[in-house]
Amino acid sequence: MEPGTRLVKANCPLTPDRVLQRRYHDIVGSIGYLVQTTQFDLAFVYGQLSQFLHNPGPVHLAAAESALAYVRGTADWGLTYYDLDADKRNVLTGWVNSDFASDSDTCRSVTGYIMSHNCAPISWHSCRQGDATLSSSEAEYIASSAVAQPNAYLCSLLSGFDHPLLGSTCVWEDTARILISENPVNHDQSHHVDVKFHFFRERVRAGEIKLYKCWGHRNVADALTKSLPQPTFHKFAFHAWDSLPLSAFCSHRWLDSILSVFLLILFLVLSCLSFSFCSRHSSFFGFAFKLCFPFSRIYFLCL
Repeated sequence: MEPGTRLVKANCPLTPDRVLQRRYHDIVGSIGYLVQTTQFDLAFVYGQLSQFLHNPGPVHLAAAESALAYVRGTADWGLTYYDLDADKRNVLTGWVNSDFASDSDTCRSVTGYIMSHNCAPISWHSCRQGDATLSSSEAEYIASSAVAQPNAYLCSLLSGFDHPLLGSTCVWEDTARILISENPVNHDQSHHVDVKFHFFRERVRAGEIKLYKCWGHRNVADALTKSLPQPTFHKFAFHAWDSLPLSAFCSHRWLDSILSVFLLILFLVLSCLSFSFCSRHSSFFGFAFKLCFPFSRIYFLCL
């Protein structure tokens, strides 16, 4: 799907086209099978396409065929699991995100989460929330509650295989969810939330789940809540398909800040030296300046 686009009911025809509908059903059914097995990166697209099975239009069929083209281009991708060191083995890592009121037909939010184990995803989900929310914080808190349920199931499943988890499940999310889950601040804005969604808070207090701050542009689950630009989407997809540890992807913000300041200082020093030294040294420092400038610019753009 094109970045920032949504499939809406306005694109449905007045009279269903049976030929188009049959082809649409075949494509969406095939995509659904892939989503249930290994293609977690198609979860959001599948959730969008499955809402219009009753009366798809040409716009919906074009989006489905675009998803097929993506599957063809990623046919050699796959999930790979590694046996890590003893202190990193059997550790669950979760990513959760929500897109507030992004469904234009119902004004409901979208929830997306990914659970990984031994360097690759083992559980994922993308769906529209059942109730309308009043704020983005409420939508994010409801999305977090969706992680607690599969986490409890996966912990029980791994224990049944004699592979109990080492420590708490690490869940990466934003500040609002962490504050509400660990400390019920802003009670006036959260007391109306349904009791069933506070199950997540209880799991955090019990020590089963440990929350960590993750900025939005680094959250892998962002790909399961909205259609992203191709470079950003591929960054998240490559991260999972290449089987890199998910915890290594979300670095601490303070470390980024220190590295940014270091590169800035290095850039300024080389700039001054390249223009102030004598001519016999200017060529060397000029070369260092030209080498450092593109690298610094690229890094700043990536932050």
